[in-house]
Amino acid sequence: MRNLYGALQYGPMANHGYNACKTIAYTYDLISGKVNEVHYNPGQNDEFYHRYEYDAENRLTDVYTTDNKIFLHQQQLEEHEAFYAYYRHGPLARMVLGQRQVQGVDYAYTLQGWLKGINSSNASTTYDMGGDATSLNLSVALDAYSFTLHYFYGDYDPINTKRLPFAEPSLHANLAYCPLYNGNISSIFAQVGVPGSRAVVECFHQQPKRGKAE
Repeated sequence: MRNLYGALQYGPMANHGYNACKTIAYTYDLISGKVNEVHYNPGQNDEFYHRYEYDAENRLTDVYTTDNKIFLHQQQLEEHEAFYAYYRHGPLARMVLGQRQVQGVDYAYTLQGWLKGINSSNASTTYDMGGDATSLNLSVALDAYSFTLHYFYGDYDPINTKRLPFAEPSLHANLAYCPLYNGNISSIFAQVGVPGSRAVVECFHQQPKRGKAE
């Protein structure tokens, strides 16, 4: 439990063996109500700690973990699990996962604020918005997945015209593409896996509330 001043207090825990009873304690920011820390089973063999940092607008920016309470608030000793960056108008723009930056995940939105896609249409370095695994971000690994949401032709126009992450919806062999202008998704294109052996899914809208996957 937590007292009114934000100091962490641990309640009594019955001793019924390691798997019988666990303690999870939280600290909060008194003004925003955001969670600052999560302490799992503190002082025990399996103790683990999460710590969160926020920007001036109370948006999550960094997540740190450690299995030793002494390491809390020492960034050189904690594991930096995730970093989040945002567009100037608010939405999430990019997430970098892992201490070793194993993945950079980029987000794009339409002018209406609808999610357009993550990473790019084909998850390659040529079209990746964040430039992962290129000279722009050599320390970040190549994207492992990507997907694109289509609403209608011309629903997304990037500011950087030299890097076009999302291809326009193509015509399916047996099904004509039907654009939608009411905010519903007309088709989805997704890829998962290593380049050259990716699993590809393309789904087209046929009728209201009905779709077909190929």
